[in-house]
Parts: sequence; C-alpha cells; structure tokens
Amino acid sequence: MLKKIIKTTTGIKIPGSTSSWYRTKIPKAMKGIGVAGGAVAGAVIIYDVVDSKQIKASNILDAVVTGVSFAPGWGWVVGGVFFGADMITKGVTGQSIGDHLDNYIEENYDKDDGALIDWSKK
Repeated sequence: MLKKIIKTTTGIKIPGSTSSWYRTKIPKAMKGIGVAGGAVAGAVIIYDVVDSKQIKASNILDAVVTGVSFAPGWGWVVGGVFFGADMITKGVTGQSIGDHLDNYIEENYDKDDGALIDWSKK
C-alpha cells in the first residue's frame, strides 16, 4: 500500500516489495551504520590515548561501552542509554561521565589528570 501511495503521489516506483525493505534492507542498513559508528568511536578512543600518551579511566569506560554496543539488541540499548545519560550529565554539570570518573580517580588515588597509565614525558 505504501509503495502504491508513493508511486501515485510522486511518480517514483520503488523496486521490490515494501515488506522486503522492512525485513531485509532497512535492518542491514541499520546494522552497517551501527558497525561503522562503533568503528569510528573505537578509532577516536585510540587516537585520544595515543595523542595524550595516557590511559585514563574514561578511556576504559568508553572502550567497554563501545565494545558492548557492538552486540545487537541489548548492547545497542546499553550504548543508547549510556549516550543519553552522558548527554544529560554533560548538560547539567558541564562534564561528561568520563570526566567525573577521571576527576574521582585524580582526587582519591592521587593520579595526575586521572591517568591510570602515563608514558608522556612531562
């Protein structure tokens, strides 16, 4: 029915059945977007570690959430909830959850900048 409405209103014919779009094409595209997004997130984490020459607790947290987010279903839920919570935390306090974690490590365990491992020459 949707295919017929689109054809009559726009003149564009959609190839294949619309049910095939809902069952196969859209889920494959969403999976591809999720994998690409996870790969980009992993690359950003690696770049941050290499650039700062430090491994912080926030890097580990981000890597774990990114890894869990690769799992379809519940992993996506965990990643989405963490992303939402991080945005709310940043909006309310001005710092992300990772920043709060790094500050906690710095204050309570006497680690500079919250770095667990530091190979930079300061």
